[in-house]
Amino acid sequence: MLHPNRCYYYLTYRCNSRCTYCNIWQSATEDKESSIETIKAHMGQLKEMGIQFIDFTGGEPLLKEGFPEILKHAKALGFPTVFATNGILYAEYSKSINGVVDCINFSIDTLDHKKYRQRRGVDELDKVLMGIETAKQSGQKMSLLVTVDEDNIDELPDLYALAKQIGCEMNINPVFSYFKNERFTVQSINRLLDFARHNSVYVNQGQISLILDGGNKTNTPRCRAISRNIVISPDGYLLLPCYHKATKRVPIDGCIADTYNSEIVREIQPKEGGYPFCDGCTINCYMDTANLRVGEYIPQ
Repeated sequence: MLHPNRCYYYLTYRCNSRCTYCNIWQSATEDKESSIETIKAHMGQLKEMGIQFIDFTGGEPLLKEGFPEILKHAKALGFPTVFATNGILYAEYSKSINGVVDCINFSIDTLDHKKYRQRRGVDELDKVLMGIETAKQSGQKMSLLVTVDEDNIDELPDLYALAKQIGCEMNINPVFSYFKNERFTVQSINRLLDFARHNSVYVNQGQISLILDGGNKTNTPRCRAISRNIVISPDGYLLLPCYHKATKRVPIDGCIADTYNSEIVREIQPKEGGYPFCDGCTINCYMDTANLRVGEYIPQ
C-alpha cells in the first residue's frame, strides 16, 4: 500500500490574475466544482488516511465559494491551515477567515506598477498591498511568496524591505521549468543563494540543487508525485501522475482511499518521474529532495 502524506487540493482553476509564468488560468474551464459538503467529506477521508497537510490551491482559492467554511473545517480536523493567494481579494475576505488561518502566503513579485501589470496581466497591485496591510493590522501571520525569474530578480531588495517593514518572512520560489519558463543562469542562482543569507529569507535549497542538476532524470527519478502525494481536481478527480501533466483523471467514487489504492493508480505509480515529459522537471512540490546537496556558490 502507498503511504501519501500530502494532498494538493485544487479548489478551483479560476483566477483573477493572468500571470505570464503560469498556465492554470489559461486552462480554466466551466467544469463543475465540488460542493462544500463533498470537500468536507474528502478532508475527513484524507485525515483517516494519515495525510498531514492539505495544500488548498488553485487558481485563486479565495474565488472558491465557501472557502472560509472549508478552512474552518480543516482547522477543526487538526490540519494546518496555510494557503497562497495573489492577495487581490484578501482585504474583502479577511474578517471571514480571521482566527482560522495559521499562515497566509501572499504571492507578490514586484512593487513596480508597470512591471506588475506586465507580469500579472491585471492592474491590482494597490489591492494586494492593501490586503497585506490588512493582514498586518489584524495580526495575521503571513509571508511574502516571491516567484523569481530572470525578469524580476532585481526586485528582491525592494521586496525584502517590504517584508522587514511588515515583520514577516520572505519565501523565494524560483519559477518552475514548465509553461515556456526559461531556466536560471548560474549567475542568477548565485544571486539567489547570496540573498538567502538575509535574515528571515527562505530559499528551498533542495530545489536549487535540483535546478543545478538539470532537474528530474527519468532513469533515476526523484519524483514522488503519486507515492507521496494525492492530487485532486476541482471536479473531484485524482490527477495522475500530477496536476501539471495529468494524463489520467480517475473519478473519486465515494472513498479517496479506495480510489487511491485502485489498480489504475498502482499501474501508474511505478512510472512516476519516468515519463518522457518528466525529464528535466524542477517542480519541487513532488520531488524527493532528501540527500540533495545544500546550495553553494557555483563557479561561473
